[in-house]
Amino acid sequence: MQSGYPVGGVAASLLAKWIIPEFSWHWMYLIAALPLITVLPAAWRWLPESAEEQSVAASREERRDAARAGLRAIFAPGIRTTTVMFWVMSFCSLLFVYGANTWLPTLMQDDGRGFSSSLNFLLCFNLGAIVGGIAAGWAADRWGSKIVVTASFLVGALAVLAFSGADGTALLLVLAAVAGYGAVATQTLINGWVTRSYPAQARTTGVGWSLGIGRIGGIVGPSVTGWIVSATSGGTAAFLLFTAVGVVGALVAGAVRHAAR
Repeated sequence: MQSGYPVGGVAASLLAKWIIPEFSWHWMYLIAALPLITVLPAAWRWLPESAEEQSVAASREERRDAARAGLRAIFAPGIRTTTVMFWVMSFCSLLFVYGANTWLPTLMQDDGRGFSSSLNFLLCFNLGAIVGGIAAGWAADRWGSKIVVTASFLVGALAVLAFSGADGTALLLVLAAVAGYGAVATQTLINGWVTRSYPAQARTTGVGWSLGIGRIGGIVGPSVTGWIVSATSGGTAAFLLFTAVGVVGALVAGAVRHAAR
């Protein structure tokens, strides 16, 4: 299901290759607003709550009690350390995702490529996330989230490290796809891992906190990457940042003890 995020990234890349040169970048923001007008009302009307969630919190008062119980559950003795580790993983993953998604086309343009050509790297980044997300989900069901999340972080880190020193468009496009898997698909796996690690009444709280802390990484990523690019006049240091973040994420994932497969 969460492969829908990179599908949107692919669509945005393809649209930008046509819309921005022909019209202007302003139109991309107008197009981006369309899902809020169409999909959000439809989801509000027809997307059902799970039967398990309804049984946990059927009334408003029960929902308030469930929220308090969920917060207590994610900080319960024996799981609170794992909760914080999930936060660190989400922070690292979303810093990687948003930093790369925001700056990859610009870095490729700075390297001498044209506007349309630079968007091909963003396109491959998201294509890698789609294919990798599906494959990684299957692998996590078979071997467990811990092993696959750890490996995915490392694969993404190595791909970005290789990207910083590689030459040749074809190789760079392949590495961009692998990096997309290591960034976006990893976050998808983390969300599933978090969900399986808490009881029903704490799952929404657990995922919400994990993604909320992760969004801080999503804010920091583009900002710090921009500062690094400006300070160093190149993309190598930015790629090293993403590599370091991937390694930290892998170390934290590998250190998790109390969590579901």
